[in-house]
Amino acid sequence: MKDREKIKICIPVVESSVKDALEAIKGSRPFCDLIEVRVDYLRSGDIKTLFTEKGVPLIITNRKREEGGRWEGSEKERVEVLRKAI
Repeated sequence: MKDREKIKICIPVVESSVKDALEAIKGSRPFCDLIEVRVDYLRSGDIKTLFTEKGVPLIITNRKREEGGRWEGSEKERVEVLRKAI
């Protein structure tokens, strides 16, 4: 039973706008321990807005195509998005 207590549920959010991502985060909160926000899917909005939601920790990922993601910019730009999230 102790191993089961360590299990955490993470729900990925793969929306194309920050507005839709916020709605998905709000809807997911009751069902998980943390939320992964895939910013490589986002096409509009300021990601800072995502951090206004409280209650469940967020993991921000920005996956390039080789990792199964949708990031289309340069590697420098991809890392800069992650730095801004930090």
